[in-house]
Amino acid sequence: MVGVTGIEPVTSSVPGVCPDSCSLMMLERQTLPSVTISWYDLDMNRSDVLRLGMESTGVTRVELSRLTGLPPSKISRYVSGKLEPSEPTLDSLMSSMGVQATFEVSPVPMERTKHRSWLLHRQISYKLGISGIDDIGWERMQRNLDRRRLNTQGPVHERNMNHWQQIIDNRSLRELHRVLVDTSTDGIEMREVSPMTGFLSERERLDVLEKIKR
Repeated sequence: MVGVTGIEPVTSSVPGVCPDSCSLMMLERQTLPSVTISWYDLDMNRSDVLRLGMESTGVTRVELSRLTGLPPSKISRYVSGKLEPSEPTLDSLMSSMGVQATFEVSPVPMERTKHRSWLLHRQISYKLGISGIDDIGWERMQRNLDRRRLNTQGPVHERNMNHWQQIIDNRSLRELHRVLVDTSTDGIEMREVSPMTGFLSERERLDVLEKIKR
């Protein structure tokens, strides 16, 4: 999945002396739970990352305040999302719990046919990024979509065809690019009723398919 963040343990005990009321696990545990979540799917910010760190370690707001010296009221504002901690502050808060936020980039898993469709539409997006799309191109999309409507049924397809219609009506090239390369379930379902037939030459289409075989 593209854009993944996780909470991973720092494999050493938290330095310094912890107050008696602080969780003993802050001193005793050499490793802490690890949690991996989708950054883009959850639209996370630094307050969300802080909450995830607290949930994975069991550290409370009071304990976090005592560990960092920050006022409890400020910790509460960070956790509630009313105030987003700065990156240095988040690093300090996470370090006090013995965890860190990590990021990685990895391929999005897709079935072969869906991956093939994504590659073809990505090539269309790339081509449009060079040449743009004129009135003739928008009219071609409209004709293709009209043909789709004659042979396609179902509420999901109907919703997605309506979305395609909005893109055409608004001449929204930016939204068109987004849909063409979107790897989410919504993007995959949109491409199942794609009106982009004919935007690649046969040679361009075969070149894409040849890359899949390699």
